[in-house]
Amino acid sequence: MTASVTLAQAKEKALKEAKGGKVIGYEQEVKHGKAVYEVTILDGKNEKEYKIDGQSGAILKSKTKDLSQDREDQQLIGASVQLDLAKVESQLKSKYSNASIEKVELDVEDGKLVYSVSLREGNQEIELELDANTGTVLEEDVDLDHD
Repeated sequence: MTASVTLAQAKEKALKEAKGGKVIGYEQEVKHGKAVYEVTILDGKNEKEYKIDGQSGAILKSKTKDLSQDREDQQLIGASVQLDLAKVESQLKSKYSNASIEKVELDVEDGKLVYSVSLREGNQEIELELDANTGTVLEEDVDLDHD
């Protein structure tokens, strides 16, 4: 399933809708035969998520979460990490050159800023957790699809 809207266009649409902030994550998936992007934006103390139709570019759903309400999430507010999304993508593409990136998201795990990543390479799904400052792989899990 190919989308007529690119990931870059989906990110741009979400940023425009959010009226500011920065993209800290995204997911590309196919739901009911349709390509859908989910873009996450950090804007001050709010995390805004937008589901965007991969064909029309329309925003299907949006939600805002107040990060100041959760102790662990508070670390995302004003988070400054050494690796931005572009650097993470570049690192992933060089290490997993045949894989497609399905999801990358800045998150807090055990008090640490990490990127949660999902890649697909053939019939393998690769789940990673990367240190958001050093890029070190903290966890790697490879699953084979058996369908």
